[in-house]
Amino acid sequence: MAIGPDQTAEARVLTSQIRTAWTSFVTTGDPGRPAYDPEWRLTRIFDSEPSVTSCPEEPSRRLWQNHPFESMPRRLPTSRPTVGAEGESPGADEPFS
Repeated sequence: MAIGPDQTAEARVLTSQIRTAWTSFVTTGDPGRPAYDPEWRLTRIFDSEPSVTSCPEEPSRRLWQNHPFESMPRRLPTSRPTVGAEGESPGADEPFS
């Protein structure tokens, strides 16, 4: 588990790797792996031993590559949530006003 008080040592190492990679990417633009190339599809794998590998999900990608996915309609809220009289936002089961 990587969230909460009962993190394993492995989870702490993994979350540290991810945090470090994101921080580096945000500050330098370096994703921590070679630049993406559609031929090689290099992907960084976060694990107890991080690695960079080519096409880790290639069988799945090929299975779905010619499937005709329909566009999903974009759903926008009809109005914005308002703050209630007590200064609280509506609950999950309450409609937006």
